[in-house]
Amino acid sequence: MTDKTLTLAEAKSLVRSSYGTPQSNQNAATTCAGTVFLAGNGKVEVLATILPTLSGKGKVQAELACSKEGCAKTHIREQSDWHQSVNCRDHALSTKTKLTDEGKLANKVAAAQAFLAKHTAPTEG
Repeated sequence: MTDKTLTLAEAKSLVRSSYGTPQSNQNAATTCAGTVFLAGNGKVEVLATILPTLSGKGKVQAELACSKEGCAKTHIREQSDWHQSVNCRDHALSTKTKLTDEGKLANKVAAAQAFLAKHTAPTEG
């Protein structure tokens, strides 16, 4: 564990350098537990803390804060998701709403109309 907040790249490097055999991921999780770093994509970042336990898939995981202003919820994500998981489950779901069949059809019609407008427009000459 370190006393400063690491970047995402530094945190991932620390995890990789802590691998060992035969329990490589567990060794890394145990060694790096409590390390605080900034998770995110560079545009939006949140504080995260590496956990001492592995995910159900046997991967190193961290507890991440939510980037939504005023939200105090946290969420746990595996290392491979640390760069893209800046919202808690509640706010992640609100940004990934499922379209209804009608909504999907409306999007297809709009795309077809845009295509036709682009390819059937009279050319000047």
